[in-house]
Amino acid sequence: MVVGVDIAYNRRPQDKDKGANLNKNSYRYLVPLIFGTLLSASLLVTWHSHIYSRTFFKPDLQQSYLIASSVLAIITSLGMLFFKANITPGNTLKNIKIIICTPIAALIVCMLILVIPFSLSIYLSTGTQSSYTTAYKKTSGGRRSCSGIEFFEPELNKEIKICRSNVIDNTGQVSVYKTSTHNGIVIIGTKI
Repeated sequence: MVVGVDIAYNRRPQDKDKGANLNKNSYRYLVPLIFGTLLSASLLVTWHSHIYSRTFFKPDLQQSYLIASSVLAIITSLGMLFFKANITPGNTLKNIKIIICTPIAALIVCMLILVIPFSLSIYLSTGTQSSYTTAYKKTSGGRRSCSGIEFFEPELNKEIKICRSNVIDNTGQVSVYKTSTHNGIVIIGTKI
């Protein structure tokens, strides 16, 4: 009886090609994929709840954000159309759909991706801390937004909304504590 026979002799010829690629059912593929997905999702939720909800762009940075997103979307969509598009001469409706949908989808994806570094640049940069008192009004939450207060921010020259769960009165005065940078503001806290 032979012990420790190498099973490589029993392989079929088509199995040889599978060894070169990483098997999508193997633990070496699935474990990093699952942990990477969970880590990315938790970082995205943390960023959205702690940074994005408190960070507001000034108009100059907002304009730069839109321009950068548009330029990146144009470059991406041109690259996709030239190198990956399946444009065929006989299928006009499909070609029009590809040519119209690719830049729009690229713009949406670029805007979603670029908002993270732009808001992090405001949140992590140092600025001057200040506080002021202003009038607020209570806002209700919806399916995609939280309930909170809305007040006028003089530095941004617009109404902004801050999520708060313990607002009792519909209107009143609120003390706003913020950090101002040259790109935007970060609301540190509010006190009713």
